[in-house]
Amino acid sequence: MKKVFAILLCFVIVGAVFAAGGRQQEPAGPKIYRFSETGDVATLNAHMNTSTVVSDVYAFVHTGLYLRVPGPDRRNPSSIVVPSIASDEPIRINDRTWHIPIRRDATFHNGSPINAHTFEYSYRMLLDPLLVNSMANFMFGGQIDIVNGQAYFQQNQPGRSPVAWSDVGIRAVNDYMLEIRTIQIWDAEDVKRHFLDRSLMPVYEPYYEAGMNAARTQTTYGATLDSLMLAGPFFFDTWVPDALRIYTRNYDHWMSRYYHFDRAEARITPDRNARVQLFENGEIDVLGLDAVTYDLFRDDPRTRLSYGITPQHIDINVRNPNNPILANVNFRRALYWAMDRETIARIAGDQQPSPYYVHYEAAVIIDGQTVFYRESPEGLANVNPNYGYDPVRARQYFDLAMQQQGQSFASVELFYSEASASTRVVAELLQQTLPTIFGANRFELTLRAVPAATFGAARDYVNQPTGHDMNFNGWGATASRTRPHRVFMYNIASYPEPMRPNSLLIPEFDRIFEEADTEESRMNPRRVLQLTGELERIYLDQVMQIPLWQGVAYTVYSERLITPFDQWIPLLGWGAIFADIRN
Repeated sequence: MKKVFAILLCFVIVGAVFAAGGRQQEPAGPKIYRFSETGDVATLNAHMNTSTVVSDVYAFVHTGLYLRVPGPDRRNPSSIVVPSIASDEPIRINDRTWHIPIRRDATFHNGSPINAHTFEYSYRMLLDPLLVNSMANFMFGGQIDIVNGQAYFQQNQPGRSPVAWSDVGIRAVNDYMLEIRTIQIWDAEDVKRHFLDRSLMPVYEPYYEAGMNAARTQTTYGATLDSLMLAGPFFFDTWVPDALRIYTRNYDHWMSRYYHFDRAEARITPDRNARVQLFENGEIDVLGLDAVTYDLFRDDPRTRLSYGITPQHIDINVRNPNNPILANVNFRRALYWAMDRETIARIAGDQQPSPYYVHYEAAVIIDGQTVFYRESPEGLANVNPNYGYDPVRARQYFDLAMQQQGQSFASVELFYSEASASTRVVAELLQQTLPTIFGANRFELTLRAVPAATFGAARDYVNQPTGHDMNFNGWGATASRTRPHRVFMYNIASYPEPMRPNSLLIPEFDRIFEEADTEESRMNPRRVLQLTGELERIYLDQVMQIPLWQGVAYTVYSERLITPFDQWIPLLGWGAIFADIRN
């Protein structure tokens, strides 16, 4: 019925245009956007699932207090943050208190109202100390901080004191006003950006509670469509796990005017050859390229480049008692200097080789001018020559580590997602080159492919400390674009285990991060650059991880897709979700 209504509505609009004397081609039918993804997720609970797939899904079917959309002028492309479930801009009550008004017509897809109490419940569950949600830090340590947010979340950890929810800086003032109290002073744009993340979108209390176990340590919310309630500009029509997701337009949604598709279909297609075939057959509108398929479309004019803020690296499980050499810093240094990053980045699909961790977009504003960290003296000081590749130096560190450990042979396993062609080809390269550098009679690298759906569990160094040695990974922090040190937010002790990618903790590293995160430092951007430089120096010296490349993405867009931008825009990319279909 909704599809029929959409078609009829199109004819009504066309008729109106002709009546006004205009000319417009009659639409061929519903505008259907078709794309593919390489994997699925076991749950769409945005509180605990860190997969970017959840963000991709929620971009269609859910919404939060604010939403990033294309700017109004295509000739001057930009993105802006506008109210969504919020009815207006944040209201400053004092330096550290904000009120966010809630629109009175906001509802979940089943018609249940969304109000300030909905958000208070959602955030209380996100920070619940028993649930220990992996995405909780996006509430208390994302773009802004929250009074007692972190203390409430971590109160069950050893040595912590109890914290009542009433002491946390989140409360419903009334049905349509949410109050946020912060530790530091922030401006309205900071507040709006904070509430963009999908983990801060509202949950549906009846379903969340229905899925709760007796101990209230976990919920099945989001495991199926029947256990999930959303509120976005598209309905989540169909979910066939590992096969298909279909979203249909919610024309009555208050944000519907920003979208043009009547329907979106995501096919889960792990096989790259199948994805290429789908695109060439005109069955999907976009094709994300990997290390293998990039060469097929390298010179295709439809291929577009997107820049990212996600450093790709190798995590090292220093806590594996079955392979103690991983905890030896000289062994980790040997691995760092043995990485031919120029070759690695090339075979990974023309990526940007990176012997460091902080990405290219990280910057501060000084006297009204943007100063990129990588171009600052602090950033340049952490750029090792030849992209950090020195086989002789690597062998020296290896020999020293073997002597210190009293070993004559070292065997290390590296696992990768079977859905990632890029990491597979890099892993195979390392399996060949590392024994050449260290000696085939003294070192071996074994490989293991892991299903994408179980990748997170496979790298659980807390509950399965002997389960793995090393794995590929990549984390991006949006806040690091304007606060460079925040790129390390996932590497500090306060980020919950086992989701924290590094098992190695360094107290001095945490101390410097905490100083960079203070209000005093934030008001002194030059100091932030200095502290970010110190963090990166420690990160590289101790080899907390092995940085490999800074991610860029290549995507082929069908001619029938009209993107809102003719160039890549930071934070919104090419804006495919806001594109139109050429009939």
